[in-house]
Amino acid sequence: MNRPHPTPRRRARGLLAAVVIGGAGTGWLGTPDASAQVIRDRAAPALRVPRLLPRESDLARVKVRPRIRALADDLDATEFATREAAMDTLLQGAAAIGELCVLLEGDDLSVEQRTRLLLVVQNRLRNAPRGAVGIRMQWRGGRDGNPGAVEIADLLPGLPAERVLELGDQVIQVDGQPLRASSDLVVLVQSKAPGESVELLVNRVRRDERGDLIIDDAGKVQYDELELTLELGDANDLEDPTGTLAPSGAVEQTRAREAIAAAVRYARPPRFVAIAEGRASGLVPITPDTPATDTEATAQRLVERLEVELALFKEAELEISPARRTRWADELSWLTQQAADDRRSEPERRFLRAMLDRYTQLVPVEERP
Repeated sequence: MNRPHPTPRRRARGLLAAVVIGGAGTGWLGTPDASAQVIRDRAAPALRVPRLLPRESDLARVKVRPRIRALADDLDATEFATREAAMDTLLQGAAAIGELCVLLEGDDLSVEQRTRLLLVVQNRLRNAPRGAVGIRMQWRGGRDGNPGAVEIADLLPGLPAERVLELGDQVIQVDGQPLRASSDLVVLVQSKAPGESVELLVNRVRRDERGDLIIDDAGKVQYDELELTLELGDANDLEDPTGTLAPSGAVEQTRAREAIAAAVRYARPPRFVAIAEGRASGLVPITPDTPATDTEATAQRLVERLEVELALFKEAELEISPARRTRWADELSWLTQQAADDRRSEPERRFLRAMLDRYTQLVPVEERP
């Protein structure tokens, strides 16, 4: 894409309805074509995509409506039908995810309430509606220092898209983020909800009054740079000739990670209770008379949860809080005690020692007591 003579930026605004149609290899937005598989610059920054799971620090500003609290109460009703109806209502989007998270922050939930609320949050995170734009596209790699771009190969007739974009338009940025492949455009669009807008930076071929291309003395096509605001439609309402449109794999992975993060944050593991005085959490004492299956299940759950937590911390580059360090130390101490208890049978102790060894391997050296 060569623009030897910079042209002034013009701003155009409009709405772009979302329709995603096409078969294998067609490259309709939402299903990247093979040309999206390009070598990316490993030094390039990762895409910034919206978070669906609110940060804990943001929940102080979230107010739970009385109707939502009433639905949460119904999750613990005596009648099974009442509990199911309340959960169905929440699954259909009656409450914002932030409201559900505020409820999960509380310590007054029954086991069933917490379980159902967490299932609702995870379902909403995984299946949140995806935005879409109705274009067919192909990737144009950057040359001579120019950025790569998604080129508009086709527009669906009769839709607002064709009144805003033109064939041959080259999208080089979405919401201020340069594109490295056509799949970036898919991820950035599907990470937003229907009805939200995206800002596109587009290069459009410059034409004269007769509609002919304007070419400079060196034979290079001239472009205008435009900023377009496009409103997204809902990809879930759209189908291609081969069946329901599949979501972007990167978007699915991001939402799956957020669902896991919700479980790590809000699930209550067996035998744990909150401690109010100076320590974030602690273990309920377990005597040697406790059934072995309970103790073994608790030990295995601690190891599994630690594996999930460490994976999330590594991927998101999160800082380990003092409260979490305290909990890890408590868990490691408890596992050590259980594995050393000579009143247990040898098979039980062997299993608990294996869990202790695995936990010790996982927890960072600097966090060990």
